Parts: sequence; structure tokens; C-alpha cells
Amino acid sequence: LTISGMFGGFDYLVEEQCGKLVLYAEQSSRMDHSSDDYLYFEVTLDGNRLLQEDERKVIAERFRELSKMAAKKHTMKLKEMRSNHESSQRK
Repeated sequence: LTISGMFGGFDYLVEEQCGKLVLYAEQSSRMDHSSDDYLYFEVTLDGNRLLQEDERKVIAERFRELSKMAAKKHTMKLKEMRSNHESSQRK
């Protein structure tokens, strides 16, 4: 899910690990020149921390995968809506 802000925002996902919920957040800024500047956080009931190096790369890739899936789903929905509109115009 994306929470937009005027100069960027947060994406987040929640996963279960070892029976506990973990929230991962990706902080982005429109002022950043690339996604290499994004910050990634892990939040649990025990606290939070900024992810670094390999952990950061893993969760960044997870966010990219989710973004691709969302874009694909959005494209499919647009095609469906267009098809429905075209078929209603033919009637």
C-alpha cells in the first residue's frame, strides 16, 4: 500500500515471520534522484530499525516485485474496462 506525500511518501507491506507480524516500510522522496536513495525500515512490536546492505537489497527487491504485480493488475483492469465499454457501445 502506498501513502503519498507532497514530496514522496511510504510504501509498506506486512508479513508474518516466526509467528510475529513485521511491517516493512519504504520511504521515498521526489527529491531523490533514484531508488538507491530510498530508506527501508523493519518495524515489530519490539522496535524498529533501518535496514542496511543485504537486508536492504532483499526488501527493496520485494517492493519492486509488488510494484510490478500492482502495475500488471492495473493494466488488466484497464483492458477489462475498455472491453466492457466497447461492447456496451456496440449494443
